[in-house]
Amino acid sequence: MWHNIKHIERPATAKEAVDLYRAGEAIFFGGGTYLVGQRPEGVHTLIDINRLIPRWMERHESVCLLGAGATIQQLIDFVPPSAPLKIAQAARNSSYSKNIRNQRTLGGEIAWGRTDSDLYVLLTAVNPLIVVLAPNTKEVRLCDWDNRGIVAMIMLTKEDATPVGYNRFALIESAPPFVVTMVLRQDGGYRVVVGGKCQQLFTINTPDLSDHQIAYFAKLAVQHFTADHIGSLEYKEHVIATGIRRGRDSI
Repeated sequence: MWHNIKHIERPATAKEAVDLYRAGEAIFFGGGTYLVGQRPEGVHTLIDINRLIPRWMERHESVCLLGAGATIQQLIDFVPPSAPLKIAQAARNSSYSKNIRNQRTLGGEIAWGRTDSDLYVLLTAVNPLIVVLAPNTKEVRLCDWDNRGIVAMIMLTKEDATPVGYNRFALIESAPPFVVTMVLRQDGGYRVVVGGKCQQLFTINTPDLSDHQIAYFAKLAVQHFTADHIGSLEYKEHVIATGIRRGRDSI
C-alpha cells in the first residue's frame, strides 16, 4: 500500500466494520484501485470488507442482482453487449485497463462517485435500488444514499433496463470523458444526467426536452465545469447541449 497505512482490519460483521470506520482515518477497502491511486492523506487503517459483500451476479425474471464485491470486468462479461441500457459499454469506458477492471469493484465505483466515470453517471441516471449495510440492511435509491454504510448490492429491474442515450466526449477514446451525457425516458418524460471533469453531476427530470430546453439545461450544467486546456465554458456548454440532443434523438 503506502507508507501511512499502519493497520488492516478484517471485521466479521457489517456492524463491526461500520463501527471501525472513521472518516479521514479509517476507510473501507474492497478492490483497492482508487485507494492506491488516490492515497488519501491521514488514512492509517484499511477496513477489508471483501468477506462482507457478495461478489456474485444473478439474473432473474424481473431483476438482476449485482453484488457490490463483483468487479467491473465481471459486469462486462455478465451483461449482453446488446442490452439497451448500455451498462457494459459504460463499464468498459470507465476504465480502459482490463487489469484495473479485474480488480475494481462495483461498490467502490459507487462509493467514490467519480463524476467522469461513465458507469457511475449511467447508474445515477438509472437510479436503481441498492442494498446498504449501515449496519442494518436497508434498500435505498442510489441518489438517496447518504454515503453511510457499505454498498452490498445493486438491483436492476426490468423497468431500469430502458434504452439510454449515452454520449461521451474525450480527448482520446481511452481517456476519461471531459463531458458525458445520459438521457433516459422515465415516467412519461426524460431524465438527464451530465458528468465529466466537473465538480458535481447535473441531474434533472423533465417532461420536455425540446431544443430550447436542452440549451437551457446546458447553461445550468456547465456551471459545474471550469475552463481549462480542453476548452472554454462556452465550448463545453455547446458540447453538453450536443450530447443531450444526440441522446434524445437516439431513444
